[in-house]
Order: sequence, then C-alpha cells, then structure tokens
Amino acid sequence: MCRHIINAQVSIFWGDKWYDCHECYAEHEGRCPDLSQLPKKLSMACKKCRQLFHKDMQIFTERDESCPHCGNLYVIPGMTPKSCFLAEATQMIDAALSESLATPLEMDLELDPLSYDHLIEGRGGGYPSSSPYPAT
Repeated sequence: MCRHIINAQVSIFWGDKWYDCHECYAEHEGRCPDLSQLPKKLSMACKKCRQLFHKDMQIFTERDESCPHCGNLYVIPGMTPKSCFLAEATQMIDAALSESLATPLEMDLELDPLSYDHLIEGRGGGYPSSSPYPAT
C-alpha cells in the first residue's frame, strides 16, 4: 500500500520490482526514476481485481484509463495525505458555515440607526471626550 498516493489504483513494474508511485520508487532505490528509461509498454497490476495487464504508453487513449479486466479507473486525481486533510477541513468549515447561516442574526441595538445627530458637531456636542480626534 502506498503512503504517498492514498488512492493508487495500480502498481507499475519498474526494473525488477513493483511500485505504487514515483515516490515509493525514490524511497526504495534512493533516486528519482528516470522516465526516459521506462519501457514503451508498461506492466501494471490492478489493485481491485489483482490482474496483470500491459499498456503501450505511446498510443495511450481514453479507453486505456481503466483496467481491461474489471473496468476500474486508474487515471484519477491522486489523493495525498495532505489533500485528504485539506478536503476534510473544507468540509468541516462548510458545515460550520451552513449551520451558522441557518440561524437568524440577532440585532440588539440601543441606538436608533437613523439618528446620527449625536455625531454632528453643534447638534450633539461633537466628538465624545474619549475620541482620538482633536476638538475643533
């Protein structure tokens, strides 16, 4: 099982071993894989049905995005532990936002929102004494 790509659907045969992703290869071999040295036909093993199959990567079409035995799609967006955490956090934030928007807002104001006379100098005394603005 790959710890880098959580939803890896196939294992790929590189050299003489099976790997789930390029990071697994780099961990085991101590270097990044040289993609120019990959064979034109890749041997793959489906993780769903556990059947082996070969794909010619030079003529890869939309039909080649799934296992020929069980139809399991293996060309899908990869889920890393970080992206799973991000998706989970986004769901939690969305749920909290939906919950807070479902309850009506309570407005308890003592001032009349249309009465601004107390802010105009000469009518209500100008700025309050604790104001940072200088008195004119």
